[in-house]
Amino acid sequence: GPYMDPQGGALTPEAGTVSALTGSITFTPATTTFTASDVGRHIRLFTQPAAYDASHSYAAGNLVTWNNQYWIAINRGAYASANVGVVPGTLYQDSLGVAVALWGAAPWAGQWAWGKITAQASTSCTVSLVTSLPTANGTTVTIWQLGLFMAGQYPTVGLYHDGRLWLAGAVPNRVDASMSNDFLVFSPTDTNDVVNDNNAISGTFNADAKNEIYWMSPDNQGIVVGTLGGEWLVEAPGSDILTPTSAQAKKITNYKCAQIEPVRPGMAMVFVQKYAKKVYEFLADTFSARFSAKPLNERALHLSSSGIAELAYTDEPTPVLWVRMNDGSLAGCSYRRVSRLVSENPVFAAWHKHEIGGDAS
Repeated sequence: GPYMDPQGGALTPEAGTVSALTGSITFTPATTTFTASDVGRHIRLFTQPAAYDASHSYAAGNLVTWNNQYWIAINRGAYASANVGVVPGTLYQDSLGVAVALWGAAPWAGQWAWGKITAQASTSCTVSLVTSLPTANGTTVTIWQLGLFMAGQYPTVGLYHDGRLWLAGAVPNRVDASMSNDFLVFSPTDTNDVVNDNNAISGTFNADAKNEIYWMSPDNQGIVVGTLGGEWLVEAPGSDILTPTSAQAKKITNYKCAQIEPVRPGMAMVFVQKYAKKVYEFLADTFSARFSAKPLNERALHLSSSGIAELAYTDEPTPVLWVRMNDGSLAGCSYRRVSRLVSENPVFAAWHKHEIGGDAS
């Protein structure tokens, strides 16, 4: 992983068939076609037991799907062939009027397998399976997902936070996090389609415009995400732990960011505004917990007239925010903040220009 949404949508997922259940197989979906850029892409396939047939006699151990749940036949001995027409989840009345259960729940019966696309032939593709599909479910795939990353669509932003690797930039408005303490695996569920707290996290910002994600930065409240359209916070309201079911993303400010990595000089974060001229000090107020920003270089804009290219920060011997400009010039801001009150200014924020030495000839 990570993966796109189920092909065809969650409500009417597209089906397909596989030529085998393990090793190198051929997968043929109902309508989707593949292109050369899909080669190397991850793919995820889900199979489940066949639908329950009321006219069929099921032997003990047979699996069926009924009412979006999975069941296993448990009829043995005198009841070996008594389950014809007995709907899973209901009881069978024997000749003595005794109610007998002929079906048991089998939540493990529907299973995912995943692999990598190694070749494509338009209407089908060759998949090298890493995990195997269960033999009891046959060769019909009921749900499948393509990997998010592919040729020309890779993440450009990364962050390690609370035991997860967070990635963004491949698709606008979307962030993905690995499984907890397993930063090479982005599985959204376990094998049986159960979403556990340690499974991967995928989220798409509920925005009215396309937000190219430029950077991510850890914060006490979660992860601050800088985009072309504003600043977002990925958090777990009411909890300190980000999980697939607790994570939420909301837009917190509208300053807009440049594609330049921010720095954290102490308790605040400093980032470059969209037009690469202003440097903003960004932090959450200690009382309201609301984020806001102030321009640090409002009275030194002449230093950044060519545009800002990069930020850096040094603690010692003097705390200095360094700014490299597009024309090669260098400026610094002696900077220190000791208060989390947004209404209070930094203790000092003094700008200075630096001439780059060397022989001009």
